[in-house]
Amino acid sequence: MIDGLEPGWLWLIAGVVMLIAELVAPGFFLLFIGSAAIATGAFVLLFGLGLPAALTLFVLYTAVAVAAGRKVYARRPVASSD
Repeated sequence: MIDGLEPGWLWLIAGVVMLIAELVAPGFFLLFIGSAAIATGAFVLLFGLGLPAALTLFVLYTAVAVAAGRKVYARRPVASSD
């Protein structure tokens, strides 16, 4: 089943699975990794990147997504119910 899929589709599926997992176990971290995987999948499908380039792109997208997320969530502190 997986043998017939292009690597870009695998990245997209993995990203969607991570976003769904974020709904089940909220913590906001899988959101960044899932969005980076989806962006990587889109680039792999559009440009036909190989595995080393895709992994490098995924690492860069993850770092950018986490940095942007930290910046956004640092401005909006969560009210504690403790």
